[in-house]
Amino acid sequence: GFREVRQPAKVIAIIPDRQQLYRDIDQRVDMMVENGLIAETEKLLDLGYGVDLKSMKTLAYKHVVAYLSGQISLANALEKIKRDTRHYAKRQLTWLNKNRPDVIAAEPGIALNHLTQWLKES
Repeated sequence: GFREVRQPAKVIAIIPDRQQLYRDIDQRVDMMVENGLIAETEKLLDLGYGVDLKSMKTLAYKHVVAYLSGQISLANALEKIKRDTRHYAKRQLTWLNKNRPDVIAAEPGIALNHLTQWLKES
């Protein structure tokens, strides 16, 4: 079956520097807005997708909904999306480190060192 280990695997997760990761998150959120996040959210609401749906409570939509309903400014909504996404990324890394001891999570330079060592061992 699929649970049977046939070949031992070595797995590495390449993690960017935290400051770079946060810059990438901020840029991604800005790109999402430039690519129509606000209009997409408005369209979903117009189509009848209610704010109580689980999908409408995700990282981006819930703050855009708050903006569209006049509860917060657009700048505040974007900052909350960026903040929540950074927190989510941090939780993913914490989960990876706690639950996958077989996976090495490392910055690119350290990952390359591990890969080089593994190749020498094989």
